[in-house]
Amino acid sequence: MKKLFITLLLSLCLVGCKKKLGCTDPRAINYYPDATKDDGSCEYENFNPALLKGQILQNKTLTKDTVWILDGRVTVMEGVTLNIEPGTIIKAVPGTGASASTLIIKRGGKINAIGTAEEPIIFTSTQDNFDGSLSENVRGLWGGVIINGKAPASFVGNVTE
Repeated sequence: MKKLFITLLLSLCLVGCKKKLGCTDPRAINYYPDATKDDGSCEYENFNPALLKGQILQNKTLTKDTVWILDGRVTVMEGVTLNIEPGTIIKAVPGTGASASTLIIKRGGKINAIGTAEEPIIFTSTQDNFDGSLSENVRGLWGGVIINGKAPASFVGNVTE
């Protein structure tokens, strides 16, 4: 009887503890509110995710009608301008250290991003579903925005440009 009870308990846990796969983005047309793990199946009607990856080699505009996905190190190269419209959402794939998703503006590259109170430009994580479930205290889901200027700097030791 004891073995039967333990077997039944384990079976219930396996059924109840199993992660439910599905689309966890509430902006998607196939959003599944019971999903506990995103399976990459999200489909969008008004917002079409667009992937940003590697080097941006020519002028580019990120429009507010698209949810942009920052995957890995994305670098705006020298002589190139990245324009970001007010109201644009950029979600970064989580990572740490050298694998952190980061937007890097190289020396001589430019970023033109002017949001408004009504239409802010939002940089966040792909884990942010805009439903309040991602605490503002969560840190380190992505690497941030790095702007490399041409101002002089003081460094200690061997430093190369």
